[in-house]
Amino acid sequence: MDEKTKAATDLETRLTQLSLAVKRSQSIIESGKRVAINRHLEALQTTAKEASRCKLAVEAIKIVEKEDQTVINEWSNEIDEKFDAADEATIRLEKWLADADKAEQFVTQEEQLKFELKLHEKKLQMQAELAQSSVQKPETQKCEQFTTQSAKLPKLVISKFDGSCMNWPKLWGQFSEAIDKSSVAPTTKFTYLLELLEPKAKRCVEALPFNPEGYNRAKASHFARQIWQRA
Repeated sequence: MDEKTKAATDLETRLTQLSLAVKRSQSIIESGKRVAINRHLEALQTTAKEASRCKLAVEAIKIVEKEDQTVINEWSNEIDEKFDAADEATIRLEKWLADADKAEQFVTQEEQLKFELKLHEKKLQMQAELAQSSVQKPETQKCEQFTTQSAKLPKLVISKFDGSCMNWPKLWGQFSEAIDKSSVAPTTKFTYLLELLEPKAKRCVEALPFNPEGYNRAKASHFARQIWQRA
């Protein structure tokens, strides 16, 4: 087999392979298999390059043999039509792979966005819970404090003070242990004290300001003497 025949045979073989690859391209694209599509694209590009090399080899022989350039151009254009079909198939394959990459990237970005959105929602939820907790905490503390203080106060079973100096030590002893030494507010203690006084003794106490200072004055020993005198 001479060089010209061998070159023509090689070209025909590569062009046949190229044509078969072009025809299989659509079915491979429809399979939707990324690996198969990528492999077919590489094979198609390799076959096209080899066919182009064989074409140049045959063309060189035609030029050496002084064939008419018009004939050579017509022959070249006929071969190029087969390359055009291969180029179109290559474009379709590359487009499918590019679209697949974009779709995968979009899905990844969408998943990332959803993940970040969930994190943001969780952060807002935690902030809301912390804010709610900070609002409720003082009220809870007050409630617990009031409950604790109330629990410390025993039910008073003390006879009311009528102004008799004989009854005052007994009253004050019971009141001091049950109320005065407790952790309740002075005004609360003052209220208890007022409830334990008969009208005559209460008049002197009611003249005092209803505040911690008034309570301290009410329980002072010199004030107790005023109660006895007025009663």
